[in-house]
Amino acid sequence: MENSYNSYEKSILDSLNKYTSINWDTYPFGHLVIDNFLPTEIINSLNHTLQNHVRDLRDTWKKYDNPLEKKALLNDYSKFPKEVYSYFLALNSRIITDKISSITNIDSLIPDVGLHGGGIHVHTRGGKLNVHQDYSLHPRTGLQRRLNIILYLNESWNAEWGGGLGLYTEKASEEAPDILVKTIDCIFNRAVIFDTAPGSWHGLPDPILCPEDTLRVSLAFYYTREPEFNAPTRGAVRFAPTFEQSTDPKIAALILKRSNPNQAADVYNHKIDFN
Repeated sequence: MENSYNSYEKSILDSLNKYTSINWDTYPFGHLVIDNFLPTEIINSLNHTLQNHVRDLRDTWKKYDNPLEKKALLNDYSKFPKEVYSYFLALNSRIITDKISSITNIDSLIPDVGLHGGGIHVHTRGGKLNVHQDYSLHPRTGLQRRLNIILYLNESWNAEWGGGLGLYTEKASEEAPDILVKTIDCIFNRAVIFDTAPGSWHGLPDPILCPEDTLRVSLAFYYTREPEFNAPTRGAVRFAPTFEQSTDPKIAALILKRSNPNQAADVYNHKIDFN
């Protein structure tokens, strides 16, 4: 079965229509977990298509391989198989955007049609993502990033391997993560929608322990809006060091470089020698 744009739009809308409104002040910041996000036939078809392509496209991925992040990303629509293209196109639609805006009470959302930082995300064994805040202002449009929606495509994933999305509080005295409040396991066909307003620290800082031949795969899409009053102007992700990295000046310098939109690509496109 090959699913069309209309199939994805209807399926996503059916899933979201279960939520007329929610308490978006969920601790530690707004988030919503939706299991069985797509119908079984559609998610299986999407996953089958993606798994058949993900390794073949290995040479076209953006590779992030440094002490803060180890993952690969593909956000080029021209490289997507039809199923993946149709899924992202549905998330761009006005009816889906308006529905997400309605249930989260975040007005005037605008989909990031260019998938800046979004797309297909892949972690292999040892993959990680230090706790971080996403960029605040989109470096191309100047719009404020406000929501992420992530769909997990990991059949038979063992939670003991790690890879769950951690949500953290923010230290009151400084702009840094504090307490891990919740870990959302990356269960197959689970979608997570979460706020990326200031203070929304999240990540998976512990290296994933899956088998060498297993991939942690997710589809990530972002929504923006006109900047709110006093919105941070950060144009790139801001990472926090792990406890083991907290006293390392080289890590501190790397974090500064990674958070600079003009230098970030120098970090994630090349391996950094810390020896």
